[in-house]
Amino acid sequence: GEPYKAQAVYCPQLDMTFESQIKAAEYMIDNNLWSGIKKKTARLRISDVVNGHFPDYKGYTFERR
Repeated sequence: GEPYKAQAVYCPQLDMTFESQIKAAEYMIDNNLWSGIKKKTARLRISDVVNGHFPDYKGYTFERR
């Protein structure tokens, strides 16, 4: 298969584009926008939103860029 390529994600609520879902997850936790979850969990929830499984997570939406 093809090697994994990080895909940028955009968060309209913050008007910010992150270079990857991992960077977005780190930002959300490091800036105390989300608490009580691990970075891996945050990345998985961002992925769920990007892929349409959830409309948002904790009030934030994400879309591929």
